[in-house]
Amino acid sequence: MNFCYWVLNFLKQIKYMEDNKDIKSVADFVNSVFEKIAKFKGENEDDLKFWFRGEGSVNFKTPLVPSSYRVLAETFGERVDDLFFSTNIKQIENNTDAEFRRKSVPYIKSKGIENTDWNRYFLMQHYKINTRLLDWTENCLLALFFALIDNTNDDARVWILEPFELNNCTIQTIFKWKKNYYVIPSGGDWKKPQSLRNEKGEIRTDELTRRYLRMDFNSIDGEDILNVYHPLAIYPTYFDERMATQKSCFTIFGNKINGLLSFSENQKKFLDFVVIPKERKYPILNELKLLGVDFSSIYPDLDGLGTSINHRFKSEFNDNRESIFHVYKNFGGNVVTEDDSE
Repeated sequence: MNFCYWVLNFLKQIKYMEDNKDIKSVADFVNSVFEKIAKFKGENEDDLKFWFRGEGSVNFKTPLVPSSYRVLAETFGERVDDLFFSTNIKQIENNTDAEFRRKSVPYIKSKGIENTDWNRYFLMQHYKINTRLLDWTENCLLALFFALIDNTNDDARVWILEPFELNNCTIQTIFKWKKNYYVIPSGGDWKKPQSLRNEKGEIRTDELTRRYLRMDFNSIDGEDILNVYHPLAIYPTYFDERMATQKSCFTIFGNKINGLLSFSENQKKFLDFVVIPKERKYPILNELKLLGVDFSSIYPDLDGLGTSINHRFKSEFNDNRESIFHVYKNFGGNVVTEDDSE
């Protein structure tokens, strides 16, 4: 059994290396992305849409898992049976929202942002508070940049998501039907629980998004639905120039902890990835800079400018030769200079 597992893993590694051995430049990456997305099929190929997410290491323990679920995901590991409703996470989110709602009012008012439940949830994700949201972008070069700037010694990865197909598979699972339903909702502001379908049998997307936001995954009496909520692709409100520049979009997770990677046979319909070898990270970053993709362009504010300047002079600040020379000179070390060597 162990030998069979080893052989299968070895064959996977060979295929992995064959699929990603040629990513040496931005051009190689873009070509690979187009090759990947060409494999996706839809009812109307003109309506296909793709989102991208960069991760700095292929060895992350919890890839494609939002911050609120990462501890749970580590516990479940690679198990497919990860259906789990966390009363603890729901309580924490309720408390977080109450705290954020109370203290964020001055900022929300100053920015002219409508103070809705969904807007606060997007804002919490925007300002690094733990949520069940996972960040994506509609720009593959931005995702590539995010994958490369993470300072690890591992290969990087850029995920490719077809959000319409993800939502179609998610909705088919919820309603236990096979007909297609392609939609990417925005966060509605409906707060009162109701049936997922109206009198005509149509889906109430406001109710669907409400259930995801409030972790209300139990059936309402009379509904013939399965209590399995895979991630749902959703468009946010753009609060500032940064979100617009980054073309931000999200998936919100339901009660499947590893919701994207445990979608069994459906996963190949909406998900793929490109791996960038670790030794090509720095050269490709330089190419992206020539194309205008760097910290200052992705973060169009003073935070972005500061990060860009720090990154530009990072190697010079880390150069300790001057201090070493000073230590040897003042504490009896013998430093060989060019004049001494002659």
